[in-house]
Amino acid sequence: MRARNGIEMHRSLASAILLLALMASWPSTTARQAESNKPKTQGQFLVASRGLGDPLFKESVVLMLPIKERQLLVGLILNKPSKIKVRDLFPDAPELEKLDEVAYFGGPVDAGVGARSAIFRSKTSPGKATLVFGDVYVTFDANAIVALAQNPEQASTLRVFVGRAQWDPEQFENEVTVGAWHSVRGGADSIFTTFPEFLWHTLIDRAEPRPVVGRASPSLPFAMVLAGEPRIRAAVVWL
Repeated sequence: MRARNGIEMHRSLASAILLLALMASWPSTTARQAESNKPKTQGQFLVASRGLGDPLFKESVVLMLPIKERQLLVGLILNKPSKIKVRDLFPDAPELEKLDEVAYFGGPVDAGVGARSAIFRSKTSPGKATLVFGDVYVTFDANAIVALAQNPEQASTLRVFVGRAQWDPEQFENEVTVGAWHSVRGGADSIFTTFPEFLWHTLIDRAEPRPVVGRASPSLPFAMVLAGEPRIRAAVVWL
């Protein structure tokens, strides 16, 4: 019973810390000015736990955005390319007719109505966009996305999304408490990787490592392996 209570307390504390960290990513204007000389070079990624069974979020990596929408937590799933062409999301933009890139499934919220957004890199601060970290920005403005998509120099550092992920703080805290998500720091390379299908596997091994148990000597009792007997403790290696 004490062990169970300890685990529950640990999970509650972890969820509270993660929630505070997310809310702290939305600083006030004064705080932003005070931190202006401290560039943020990494973003906060939510990595779905191995046990998360929700088909919409299974094996997902979510980039949390510094955006408050009616006090909701907002993010974009990074590693779910869809079958929808970017050009099909902008039927009124003939300049994108030859664009063959696909959009990514950003999450279930407003995906059915084709809500569009984009994450991109820029050396200068663009209009109608919000800084996420470093030189990574997010925009929900359709005209800005079209302008970015038709720029060939932007192709390798642009992701267009349909839909988004969204939680209210209580819902998010409950999911973290039950161990559904891990928080991992990551850089732009994780966002614009050319192998998004491997992103979750890479980050989950960092957030939720699995022990690999080497073959124990037949002459040693199996109970000694389970007990971590000093002579064979080195057989357990964390990836």
